[in-house]
Amino acid sequence: MIGAGRPTDDTQQRERETDRQTETERQTDRQTERDRERQRETERDRERQREREREREREREREREREREREREREREREREFYIYSHQKYQIIMDYAFDIIV
Repeated sequence: MIGAGRPTDDTQQRERETDRQTETERQTDRQTERDRERQRETERDRERQREREREREREREREREREREREREREREREREFYIYSHQKYQIIMDYAFDIIV
C-alpha cells in the first residue's frame, strides 16, 4: 500500500523543491526590502543634504543683509558727519560776516 503513511520519493522531492522555491522567494523578498531600505536611506541623505544647503544659503543671505545694514549705518554716519561739518563751516562764515558788518 503506497502512500499509506510514508511519503513517496516523488512527494518528498516536490516538497524539497517547494521549500527551496519558498526559501528563494524569502531571500529575494529580503533582498528587495534591503534594496528599498537603502534607497529610502539614500533619499533621506539627499534630503538632509538639500536642507543643509538651504540652511547655508539662508545664512549667507542673512550675512548679506547684515552687511547691507552695516553699509547703511556707515552711510548715515557719513551724512551726519557731513551735516555737522557743514553746520560748523556755516557758523564760522556767519560769525566772520557778522564781524565784518559790525
